[in-house]
Amino acid sequence: MKFLRWLTVFMVLSGCKKASESPFPLYEKFIAQDIDNLKNPQSQINYLTKLFEFDQSIRNKEVRSAANLKKMKEVDSISFILTKKFLDNYGYPNYKINNYKAKAAIITVALHQKYKNQKILFPFIYNAYNTKYVDESDFSSLLYRMYLFKYGENYPLKEKTTEKEIINGILNKLNIIN
Repeated sequence: MKFLRWLTVFMVLSGCKKASESPFPLYEKFIAQDIDNLKNPQSQINYLTKLFEFDQSIRNKEVRSAANLKKMKEVDSISFILTKKFLDNYGYPNYKINNYKAKAAIITVALHQKYKNQKILFPFIYNAYNTKYVDESDFSSLLYRMYLFKYGENYPLKEKTTEKEIINGILNKLNIIN
């Protein structure tokens, strides 16, 4: 009888502990932080680095289970919200970023979104591309993905087409420039 009571107490306590745990314990402070105070480029770079790490945290796992895919969708949703808030507050960084993770963060998050969310992030990225803060190859990768998500097929490539011609062709097909 004593053992049964002890087991019941243990199960209740361990059940409560699991219910209160964060689904992303390593990133709990990052997700909850107030980003309104990223006043200088270095604090923004640090934030973008952590955003990239958070976005990639679930993708580095080798197991593609249903639970892992569900968690990946959660990460993508949170990453989108954090990225959109960052862009609304600060715009796309208009300074040179040498940190690979920080430089890739916004594009990487955009690549993992559905077309609807990609369109929301697109004006910020397009503006940064036009001002040379997004590389041509990164921008074309995003456009390829957007085309695939919108039309369900890859953009048809022609021989001897430059990256710039491909970008312009996809932009015309997507019809997303105001």
